[in-house]
Amino acid sequence: MTEPIKKVLINFVFQASLLGYALLAVHLAGEEGFGRIAMVLSLGVIISVFSNLGLDQMIIKTGGTDRPELLGVAVLLSLGLCSILVVLGLIFDANLVAGALLGAGLSTLNFVAASLQVYERFNLALIIRTVFAYSAIYLLLIGSIVLWDRDGALVLASIVFLAFAFSILFVAFGRRLSVEGLSWNYVSASVKAGLYMCVFSSAFLLSQQADIVIMSYFRSDAETGVYALAVRFAFLALLGHTASTAILPRMFARKFNSSENIDVSGAIREWLKIGLTVFVGVVFLTLILLFGDVVPELANKDAFLALAFLFIGVGFNVASGLCGFAMTMSGNYRTAAFVSVCSAMLNILLNLLLVPYFGGPGAAFATMVSMVSMYSVLAIQAQKKARLQTSVLTLFRREESI
Repeated sequence: MTEPIKKVLINFVFQASLLGYALLAVHLAGEEGFGRIAMVLSLGVIISVFSNLGLDQMIIKTGGTDRPELLGVAVLLSLGLCSILVVLGLIFDANLVAGALLGAGLSTLNFVAASLQVYERFNLALIIRTVFAYSAIYLLLIGSIVLWDRDGALVLASIVFLAFAFSILFVAFGRRLSVEGLSWNYVSASVKAGLYMCVFSSAFLLSQQADIVIMSYFRSDAETGVYALAVRFAFLALLGHTASTAILPRMFARKFNSSENIDVSGAIREWLKIGLTVFVGVVFLTLILLFGDVVPELANKDAFLALAFLFIGVGFNVASGLCGFAMTMSGNYRTAAFVSVCSAMLNILLNLLLVPYFGGPGAAFATMVSMVSMYSVLAIQAQKKARLQTSVLTLFRREESI
């Protein structure tokens, strides 16, 4: 079995498990219960990206040339920022406490996965970042709602997940966690370099997660749950595309940060073909399930419109390739961060304007517009500044070095 197929299969297990957990949550906890779970999880994902300060990407980018203490620094800084959010959550909102704890756990697992990628343990890194992380989260959150449906249930589940993440960290890299002998200049330089990646990643996540958070505040938990289920179906179509994130970013880093003469155009084309094939297949599969009334929660006009808008946005994501990683790994952090921030602001603004009146279809339309605009601009900038054609247009070019 070839490596690309292995990556796709691992991501298929990941995305299929997320969809399965979503359906299980709707069945066991109802649409309202799943709406609460989806909101806290989205909050946790956003916080995890803000709190890791882009250092997971720094670990990958610098690779073997980096001092091993960076992992320890990353974990400490992430925990510090999440601790501040926990305190704020205790004052204002219990959901923020749960989100901060989930964020700290996700950041920790992202650092573990990034470190494993440095040692070229790509499959294990992908499994930890995806299957291990989100399987644990969903099972804990669903169990907490079903077994102990109280205000502190999600917080308790988040504490258990953070403990789980730290157990993985110590088993995998306990000896690399020392921060002795670190200078302030080293820490500040690492954080400064990582911050641009953090801004890019956090804005990117806001473009994909803000809709569920905003839905939870303006619409009912039941509506939020149905919309979150539609999101899970749409993002199942990304599994071929996301599989490439275990390989291509490291290749980009080697191309731009070493003396090796690496031609990545062939790998880009190969992964684009895989991503597009999977995308088309998932769209047809979803249509079959909907018209076969297999998922009755989505058998209504609003859910169908939301799915249509989301699939268009996801399609642009797949067709643009890993343009964002091409920008950050080539050192064009500021441009990537600026484009992502503008896209996130557009997404949030449109969600605030549309969700109160149109619910799920409005949230999906806002997400579609932000994704199409962001990936179109990033793909153009990747070709212009990084001199990499990452989009589907490269499939129509002759085999040559870009």
